[in-house]
Amino acid sequence: MLVANVANVSRHADRLLPQSPLRRVPEHPCISPVSNHVFERRLIEKYIAENGTDPMNGQPLSEEQLVDIKVTHPIRPKAPSATSIPAILKSLQDEWDAVMLHSFTLRQQLQTTRQELSHALYQHDAACRVIARLNKEVTAAREALATLKPQAGLVAPQAVPASQPAAAGAGGEPMEISEQVGMTPEIIQKLQDKATILTTERKKRGKTVPEELVRAEDLSKYRQVASHAGLHSASVPGILSLDVCPSDTNKVLTGGADKNVVVFDKNEEQIVATLKGHAKKVTSVIYHPSQSVVFSASPDATIRVWSVTGGNCVQVVRAHEASVTGLSLHATGDYLLSSSEDQYWAFSDIQTGRVLTKVTDESAGCALTCAQFHPDGLIFGTGTADSQIKIWDLKERTNVANFPGHSGPVTSIAFSENGYYLATGAQDSSVKLWDLRKLKNFKTITLDNNYEVKSLVFDQSGTYLAVGGSDIRVYICKQWSEVLNFTDHTGLVTGVAFGENAKFLTSAGMDRSLRFYNGAALTSSMNSAFKSPEMSPPSGDTMEEHPPSREAGSNVTLMNGKWEPREHNLPQKTRNTSPFRPGLSVGTVRDRSTEFPQESQGGPGGRQCTSQTYILFLDFLFKLIIMGSMFRSEEVCLVQLFLQSGSAYNCVSELGELGLVEFRDLNPNVNAFQRKFVGEVRRCEELEKTFSFLEQEINRSLNPPLQRPLPPPCPVPLAPQPRELITIEEESERLARELREVSRNRDSLRAQLTQLCQYKGVLTQTHSLTATQTPPPVLEGHGLFDRQDIRLSFVAGVVHPWKVPSFERLLWRACRGYIIVDFREMGDRLEHPDTGEMVQWTVFLISFWGDQIGQKVKKICDCFHTQTFAYPESTAEREEILQGLQGRIEDIKSVLSQTEAFLQQLLLRAVAILPQWKVRVQKCKAIQLVLNLCSPSVTDKCLIAEAWCPTAKLPELQSALREGGRKSGSGVDSFYNRLPSSTPPPTLFPLNSFTAGFQNIVDAYGVASYREVNPAVYTIITFPFLFAVMFGDVGHGLLMSFAALWMVLEEKDPKLKNNNNEIWRMMFGGRYLILLMGLFSIYTGAIYNECFSRGMITFRSGWHVGPMFEKNLWNSSVLEGSQFLSMDPNVTGVFTTPYPFGIDPIWGLANNKLTFLNSYKMKMSVIVGIIHMTFGVCLSFFNYLHFGKVSSIFFVLIPELFFMLSLFGYLVFMVVFKWIAYTPAQSRLAPSILIHFIDMFLFTDNPENPLLFKGQVCAQTQQPHM
Repeated sequence: MLVANVANVSRHADRLLPQSPLRRVPEHPCISPVSNHVFERRLIEKYIAENGTDPMNGQPLSEEQLVDIKVTHPIRPKAPSATSIPAILKSLQDEWDAVMLHSFTLRQQLQTTRQELSHALYQHDAACRVIARLNKEVTAAREALATLKPQAGLVAPQAVPASQPAAAGAGGEPMEISEQVGMTPEIIQKLQDKATILTTERKKRGKTVPEELVRAEDLSKYRQVASHAGLHSASVPGILSLDVCPSDTNKVLTGGADKNVVVFDKNEEQIVATLKGHAKKVTSVIYHPSQSVVFSASPDATIRVWSVTGGNCVQVVRAHEASVTGLSLHATGDYLLSSSEDQYWAFSDIQTGRVLTKVTDESAGCALTCAQFHPDGLIFGTGTADSQIKIWDLKERTNVANFPGHSGPVTSIAFSENGYYLATGAQDSSVKLWDLRKLKNFKTITLDNNYEVKSLVFDQSGTYLAVGGSDIRVYICKQWSEVLNFTDHTGLVTGVAFGENAKFLTSAGMDRSLRFYNGAALTSSMNSAFKSPEMSPPSGDTMEEHPPSREAGSNVTLMNGKWEPREHNLPQKTRNTSPFRPGLSVGTVRDRSTEFPQESQGGPGGRQCTSQTYILFLDFLFKLIIMGSMFRSEEVCLVQLFLQSGSAYNCVSELGELGLVEFRDLNPNVNAFQRKFVGEVRRCEELEKTFSFLEQEINRSLNPPLQRPLPPPCPVPLAPQPRELITIEEESERLARELREVSRNRDSLRAQLTQLCQYKGVLTQTHSLTATQTPPPVLEGHGLFDRQDIRLSFVAGVVHPWKVPSFERLLWRACRGYIIVDFREMGDRLEHPDTGEMVQWTVFLISFWGDQIGQKVKKICDCFHTQTFAYPESTAEREEILQGLQGRIEDIKSVLSQTEAFLQQLLLRAVAILPQWKVRVQKCKAIQLVLNLCSPSVTDKCLIAEAWCPTAKLPELQSALREGGRKSGSGVDSFYNRLPSSTPPPTLFPLNSFTAGFQNIVDAYGVASYREVNPAVYTIITFPFLFAVMFGDVGHGLLMSFAALWMVLEEKDPKLKNNNNEIWRMMFGGRYLILLMGLFSIYTGAIYNECFSRGMITFRSGWHVGPMFEKNLWNSSVLEGSQFLSMDPNVTGVFTTPYPFGIDPIWGLANNKLTFLNSYKMKMSVIVGIIHMTFGVCLSFFNYLHFGKVSSIFFVLIPELFFMLSLFGYLVFMVVFKWIAYTPAQSRLAPSILIHFIDMFLFTDNPENPLLFKGQVCAQTQQPHM
């Protein structure tokens, strides 16, 4: 056995190392099978290489014969010479040198690898550029081809050879095509011939409108003339599709949620055929233009061809593996186009039921929602779930054009008869019109908020466009103005169609009704909900309808101030692209507390002390005097930011928190849907939709309900990291899913509870009625009626109390009195399943004999949407059912209470976490939108951005970039470079809550140019003071001041700050302006001596009436003969001294008070206003001086001042001179300043108006006074 211990290894190893003084254990021992000795492998291999024999016995030995021995290597002691301190230091030095050498080698290898990687990246980037250029050329060629096709009548291109690979989509991706062999040359030629014929006919017609076409003014007078609600089952209400027979417009085709297809004759007002066979609801129907054949499609993945005359299905086309969403008939009438949720469109032969071709766009990967043929039949359009409209070439089976622009799944498309226009509708409450010649959107019809577009259709002439959805709207083409609007449907309108030459309009909806509109008078027979050959309502009888109320859905929109930056068509001075500035224009800058959508740190409703106003004012004075940036806009520079790919998100987040920069769009020609981070933006938008659902559920179901909107989070959270966003997404989706499930269960339980309570009420209220009801005695014993089928039957249920009179009247008239009807009110009020209101339902019990009358009664009950229940004939069965109902009601109440408790737990959890989620997702979305403005570098290692930044804030900018890199763990910091700008920088004024209102007033008239003097600083005093000059009143001023002071103290209250009322937001934004206006009004009101338009007696009056009696100017005869007495100030003692402050209160007793005060106020306003204007013109001196425009001082400023002062300055001089020069004794001789001012402009002289001073005429007209 080849076993050896350590001692043997050591002993035998010494024989191969006789000259070694140490007895060392071999490192790699091995055994020789020739001598069975153990050797050191290194030494024995060397010996064998020299001698080729075993050193012990001299027999031949080779290296292959050696056998290794596995041993545990002991730690060898160091040599005695290595135990000294110098030896240890030397060994450490050697190890350090070895480590440094190894590190240097690794660095060299890393540098070499980097160079190789950089070279490879450059090659890859060059290849990508070449590929992009080629793709662009291919796309341009396809667009040119698609543009030429409509203009050239869609002339067919050359046939594709069989060896040619599969066609590519619009994006260059190959598309999966199955059964292409079905498109034979004969079929293609047939399609081409039909397209040529149609194009020729359309050219012959030209732009002429048929003479029989209804004019727009006549169309606007259309009203509803008929409504039919009995076509489809009431148990599964809703008509989902509609079509009119082109050859016989009296026949209307409908497809319902009850899986049936119905052909209805409009003139006869009866059903022609009811076609049954689909396993699911019918979503699309088409009437063949020349044959008695109809087509239908359903989510059961089948397309059925029906014979109207035979009433049976003649063909089933199975072209798809998922729900069929769209159906269109080719102009030849032989082929069908279908679209499906399986992402395929199919072209099928209706004669054979064979699928000729089936195509999908691999690059899109989304479901198709609708499909429609072009009038010529060679191209067609499809709508997708990702808001795209795709135009396809049928012969080549390729996607030739795409129309992006909608923001929701496309629901309907329609081609105009002229072949040039395409109308599309989507779930974004808009209808877009596309020009197929220019391949662009030329008109967008924006509908009401939450408007759902379900159907679009042009009339046969292409003159009118009908839109069906939340209501029915008809637009006239080219002007695209609304002609009429119908809101008769109580549910969603799912189909709308024109009659021949638009002579009538028909519609169908989810309210199970088919309605017709034209200009004829309304007739009662067409208003009935049903009609049978045996029975007709009496003439003039109408039924009163009570449509359920529809609550207007709340529309939550995130504006620019709520973390949604958008590009507006504004001049550069007022455009804002910063996502971190709520409601901020380029010419303004908020303080840090308003940069994010956040509240104060003190929590909602926190009361601030009155010193806050003084702090803001002192801060304003500091910036004005020390910094000077409020007097003149701040210096702004253009910077280029280089953001590392790994840290770009955090860098932009830091910049947003500081609010330092305004980004520029470096991709102006790139579509918003093609930008790099559009996927992340959509992800945030989906989260916002989830949050909107959670908020709606909170407002709808939380008990007790919130008294105000959800409070903002405190403290305001930062933008989430990508992994945190995933957590938010998962938790929000889970919470929303649980809420949907629990709410659905809660609503289902409530509906069941209501139904059971209704059933219980029916049995309880009618129990005493049925005990005595038996067949009429006159029928007993007669042979004619002696039959077993004559027995008493019952129909019992509940009806809304509003419908009871019309319901009872119609039952009596329809059944000719052969029924017995009893109505009783239920004792308890129950919830209405549709509106949620509490209703005291009315129980009815109908007793009848015979099946025919029973069918009529049931139809009438269905028409009135009553809730009917099974009614046993025996008393024992009814009592047994009552006992069972009581137990089920108690069980459902128990389960409902537990469900409600769990729902409240979910809602409270949503209330606690939703505000933080909303703010964080809004910040994340804003960051992604900013990143979309950036341009990637050549190597795609970093993002390049350009932004405007205040020069004084550049150090903070660099600090923010470093902090963003630190948070990301990036080894390379982001940095910036200053760039020269060819365009003037934006105007930037630092603002706070105090100055924002005044700056907004100035910006409303015009934003100052870059580095111009800011006039808003001076309007802080001048604007409120000018207001007070005319408004001055102490009482009203106090009211204004107190109201404004309350808004200032409560400005951090979220309830006030987040109010959406426009008037309130305007007042709240100008709270400091209103405060100053009130304070100045108190001051000027004290001058006018008015408080609520009443005089105030603060000091003794300077006027006395005693001297007038003493001088015998007033006596008894004067008092008796004069209604008004005039006090003469020239009489000694009448006027002693001026009033100490303001106007003497005695003027309140004068009959010329208004004349005096209005003249005084007007003159003071003129004086202050002219001083204000002159000061504003003088401010331009500082602008000219700053920009070095010295010539403008002499040729613009000085002429302006000369002209202004020569006219308005002279007017002020005359006012002041008249006040000073004329004493009370001379007041009767005082001239009219207004007449003098008019004479100055007319260069005339008025002798009746005395001169104000000597040489006045010469001064005014430069002519001597003769």
